[in-house]
Amino acid sequence: MNPISSSSYSSSSGYSNGCFSNDMSISSVSTAASIGSSSSVSNTSVASNPASEPTDPVTQYNLGVAYWNGQGVVQSRETAVHWFRRAAEQNNTNAQNHLGEAYWHGDGVSQSYENAYYWFGCAAIQGDARGEYNLGMAYQYGRGIAQSHETAVHWYERAAERGNPCAQYNLGMAYWNGQGVDKSYETAVDWFSRGAEQGDRDAQYNLGVACLNGQGIRRSYEDAAAWFQKAAAQDHANAQCHLGCAYWIGRGVSQSYVIAAYWFRRAAQQGHADAQCNLGVAYWNGQGRAQSHGKAIMWFKKAEGSDHLHKQTLQLTSKMRYLSAQYVPLFTDNLWRSLAMQANQRAKDIAAIIQATPYLALSYPVETNQIFFTAPASWIPLIQEEIACYLWDQEKNEIRFIASWNTSEADVLAVEALLSRISKT
Repeated sequence: MNPISSSSYSSSSGYSNGCFSNDMSISSVSTAASIGSSSSVSNTSVASNPASEPTDPVTQYNLGVAYWNGQGVVQSRETAVHWFRRAAEQNNTNAQNHLGEAYWHGDGVSQSYENAYYWFGCAAIQGDARGEYNLGMAYQYGRGIAQSHETAVHWYERAAERGNPCAQYNLGMAYWNGQGVDKSYETAVDWFSRGAEQGDRDAQYNLGVACLNGQGIRRSYEDAAAWFQKAAAQDHANAQCHLGCAYWIGRGVSQSYVIAAYWFRRAAQQGHADAQCNLGVAYWNGQGRAQSHGKAIMWFKKAEGSDHLHKQTLQLTSKMRYLSAQYVPLFTDNLWRSLAMQANQRAKDIAAIIQATPYLALSYPVETNQIFFTAPASWIPLIQEEIACYLWDQEKNEIRFIASWNTSEADVLAVEALLSRISKT
């Protein structure tokens, strides 16, 4: 039994279908938001004694942060909101952002996207990068304002140019998915690079996927592994799983089952289904972990509830997709073998069609369920419109297609009809 399961090694780009993840959420309030002066809080009485209330907006903001975090005072999100509001009304941008975020999450105040949008806008029009980023979020998801990807991009660009790494990542995603701007992998990679250099883990992960797939940047397994390493060190579960895959097969790094299993475990402990399956295989085979079928089954069961596993888990080193997390039925009567043989046969059937089609050529003999073939450049977008495949090597016009366990005879006939139609145009 051999893994490797990882979305970036499949026909998927590894990105999140247009939904921005992790750092795209509204920034949480923390001491990293910085206390703006050396003012300290000695007790909790100031909120209830108007005569003693500070009037300086920086001090008011600092009091809000203290109450928010419970530093030197009894924690109270409601009292924190009171002080953020006082400072925000005096145009303190940190307070305006925190107040907007409190409204966004309904933390310390009744949730209101409209009020969040208002306070983000107050900070944004003062040229505050965090406010511009948060305002872009409001437009991105249509919260408190009508949704507009174009306006979201406008605010992301302003924040990104000011060096906000979350905005740089989101702007990269907008270019990657063509949301609010013309699609451009190259521009996306440029913004991912800027965010990654500043330590944004999502940007680091996506830059790794771009390097791995050669999309918008020269393919480099070494660079991909290096960026996965940076993101993995910040507990990015996808990056940890991908880094484990790299070590498992020795792609871009020196092969090591021990290190692979380590990263699978790190991701598995965060609930990453692919990593849980891969860790189970490591235990099953005794590769990188002391062999234990009991622990293997434990990890398989943890992964079993994931909806996407039947498609994505436990690829062979050749990235054969035929195993799911439901191991007991798959091992019964060699079901896994029949599914694998079916996928391989479908690949051979499609390969025969490709060989018989003018101007198409197989790059390699088809031995598993993967097909690599070259096509005229003008054919590629027409093929991709109807077949789930992607450009493997742009310089060679080489396409990669993977037959799945459920690729049917009807799918094979559809491929034949498509190629016949294109060849006649």
